[in-house]
Amino acid sequence: MKNTTHFYSLKPQWQRSFADGINAELIDDKIIVIPETIGTGHTYFIEVAPGISVLFSDYTLTSPIRMSKLTSEEEFYIFDYNLTEFGDLDDEINDAINLDLTILNNQIENAYEPAVNQKTFGFSLFIDAVMMQKFINEMPHAEFLNNKLNNSNKPHKDYIDSNSLILIFSLKEKSIFDVSFEEYLKGISFKLLANFLNRNADLVPAKEYM
Repeated sequence: MKNTTHFYSLKPQWQRSFADGINAELIDDKIIVIPETIGTGHTYFIEVAPGISVLFSDYTLTSPIRMSKLTSEEEFYIFDYNLTEFGDLDDEINDAINLDLTILNNQIENAYEPAVNQKTFGFSLFIDAVMMQKFINEMPHAEFLNNKLNNSNKPHKDYIDSNSLILIFSLKEKSIFDVSFEEYLKGISFKLLANFLNRNADLVPAKEYM
């Protein structure tokens, strides 16, 4: 098994060391093309706005790789929407809960081994911690949401709402080399963040019913 280490950043510079680690091609500081020696597919990373970035992944590995994410000095949250295990979209929307949204602090180290010969399909939002805090402080029950996000020991598991599922799955119909792809990806990023904030604004801590 090949082992590689990398870090994440709100800026695109992190991609160079990641691409070098798997001998991949990096195009325009946005697209990492998975080399044929280990699989097929790509990742696509852009800054959506100051303090918000997105990483879209769509690839299939033919050789096992262990990817270890190190911490960096930047403080931001990673909202990882993992649709790898999802099959039919209609079936997933009909499920009551899909705990496939993982939220973690960039200061947490973790390791991941993508499945071999199975498509990895995911969408990760990187959101500056100070910016996210401002969003949360405008919401009712801000302390409740802060407690969910600010666990420094382990990631928080949440579910992907049906509207967000539809938005992410729509990327399957797009080519990353289309001139409109970047703007489309930015639009989805803002909508996913809004969906998360709107849904959590309606949540009431259980203790308030006791």
